[in-house]
This record gives sequence, C-alpha cells and structure tokens, in this order.
Amino acid sequence: MKHDTPTSSQPSSLVGQFGWAVLIGFLSLLAIALTILVPPWLEVPCLRRQALWWSERVEVLDTSFAGFDFFWAKWNIPPGHAANELFEWTDFDIYWHVLFAEWAVIIALACVCYFKLSITVFRILRSIDPIRTEQSQPAIGPDSNGKSPPPPH
Repeated sequence: MKHDTPTSSQPSSLVGQFGWAVLIGFLSLLAIALTILVPPWLEVPCLRRQALWWSERVEVLDTSFAGFDFFWAKWNIPPGHAANELFEWTDFDIYWHVLFAEWAVIIALACVCYFKLSITVFRILRSIDPIRTEQSQPAIGPDSNGKSPPPPH
C-alpha cells in the first residue's frame, strides 16, 4: 500500500547526525574566534629598561585583571628614552589562564550539547522509520477481494 505523504519532511533527513555535529562544531569555532578577537587582559605596571631601539621588562610591580577588549586595542609602544634608562610603564598582557578556561568551557559545552542531542533526539528519530512502520502495519479490514488479511506471525 503506497501513501502520498512525503517522508522527506523528517528532521533526521534534513540535518542528520553529521549535520548536527558540523553545526555544533561551527558554532563552537565561532565562539572560540570571538574569544580570540576579544581576549581577557591583565594590566601589568612594570619597570622597563630602554635598550637602543627597544625596551625590555625588568621588573613587574603588580598585576590586575583589566577586563575584555579587542585584540589590537591594548597594544601600545612606550616612548623612546635614553639608552639604559629605567622607566615605569603599564603593559597589557593577555590573561592566558582565563582564555584557556574559556576555550575549555566552549569545547565542553559543545560536546555535552552534541551528546545530549544525540541521546534524546537521534534515539527518537531512529525509532521512527516511516518505511518500516508502513510495511509492518497490516491493513485493517478486508482487501479488495473481501478476504481478511492473515494474522501476523
């Protein structure tokens, strides 16, 4: 018996398990890219020594969390001083521990989301097989010859 209902309207045929994995992976990569563009910063007051054309950090006086800002916003170049001169300057460094923790949380959430989705949704979608359910259901009532179908085994 053939039905006119389309079986392509099933959500599993539209996205599928691989499609969900790609979608969750893409969204997590997008979140990681955003954390790279807007990283956490440390404010580092320090003493610097002027070399000929560059300066180097000699001593860190203090560190404090400076918040989140664009990647290129905290880069500043100290003004030129005389060679071998010490001066105070405030550097901004990326707070790597917080950034790695953000990435770990994003990856953990992506894994939990995918596995939770696969346990709940894909189990339901696998149990609904339109071809198997249509063929396994016997016709109710007599067929066109007036005979009843045989009982299922």
